[in-house]
Amino acid sequence: MLCSHRVEKSHRGCWYNLDHSLLASYFINMSINQIPHYDVAIVGAGPAGALAAYEVAKAGLRCVILEKECLPRYKVCGGGLIYKARKALDIDICAAIERELSVTKIALFGSAKTYSTPPQDKPMVTMVMRDKFDQLLVKAACDHGAELLEAFALKALQVNGDDVHLTDASGRKVSAKMVIGADGANSAVGRLGGWGHFEAVAPALECELTVSDADMVRFSGTARFDLDIPKDGYGWVFPKGQHLSIGVGRFFNKERINLHQTLDAYLAHLGLQAYADKTVHGFVIPLHPRKEGVILGRLFLVGDAAGFADPVLGEGLSSAILSGIAVGKAIVASDMDLARAQAGYQRYVDEEVLADLATARKLASFCYLSPTMRNWLLAKSSERLITAMTKIIMGDSHYIDYQMRFMNKLKFWG
Repeated sequence: MLCSHRVEKSHRGCWYNLDHSLLASYFINMSINQIPHYDVAIVGAGPAGALAAYEVAKAGLRCVILEKECLPRYKVCGGGLIYKARKALDIDICAAIERELSVTKIALFGSAKTYSTPPQDKPMVTMVMRDKFDQLLVKAACDHGAELLEAFALKALQVNGDDVHLTDASGRKVSAKMVIGADGANSAVGRLGGWGHFEAVAPALECELTVSDADMVRFSGTARFDLDIPKDGYGWVFPKGQHLSIGVGRFFNKERINLHQTLDAYLAHLGLQAYADKTVHGFVIPLHPRKEGVILGRLFLVGDAAGFADPVLGEGLSSAILSGIAVGKAIVASDMDLARAQAGYQRYVDEEVLADLATARKLASFCYLSPTMRNWLLAKSSERLITAMTKIIMGDSHYIDYQMRFMNKLKFWG
């Protein structure tokens, strides 16, 4: 284990200590009819935005994070940080860790059959609550000079020559040479910047449950995934410090179902009946990158705003982290030259993201739409398949590394 931390529940409210200087300078500037100007403005204070800000602030560029809420704030997310992304961080996240797990368990709904990954010497999945995790990453960026402007709900975006002007619902304005949209699946930067709707999204529900001590012990040792509930998706159980995060998600939506009833059926399947604090949150996961690309002029999209979530795992935290770091480094390496920044980030997207996601979408289609064949293959080649998935989660390989073998099998089955 890398860390052993118990994390107390954080309070709600605005994170005023990080942006006093920004607010003061903002109102002074506005008093003389000037708009605060930055090299880079990042919309969204999640991991993608915080890490993009961290990279550019470390290099001495002036940047601001625009967040529509006040930190810390609850964020709907499974909170499972896979090692592939964790090892890319050079920020100490121990204070935000709820639990570290070296084993992942896959169960088949309606069957007693389960598969477990071999124990790893590093945490395969690190459990975090996003309020604490996001706040920690934003603080790291602010410690290097990034500024944070909270309660900034983006309502207008206008490119004026070499600058982009951003205006919130109350009329506050900032401008920047480049803008990073890190504001999730319902990205305001995407909507206002000229992107269309996503081709496909996966609906999901999640709840945080306080359960009995016995149930907490029962689920505390592994990240659990139950395939086929719903039948074109999966359910998950993620143990946190003192509670369970449980949810269900669909990936193809071939039939209309009530996800709330599916979640209740999943809780019953898990044998969870005595629990407290059940509040259900809904969200969507984009399953396909933006068809227009992820760069439009001075605007860059990252994470879920770009549609980079893993279509097999339905997991977007790692792509948010990796793309946030990538766009930040591309801008730094460009010396604020727009064409060079665009080329650097596009190179990352082309080489590290798009081909791998294309392979993953084919695998997801087979996994969730051909359950009988998938289960047969699991029974026949479980060790090889579990080993391959373990390597992907640990960041030792990619989906595309298995493309030829996978495509050959598809031709055989076809």
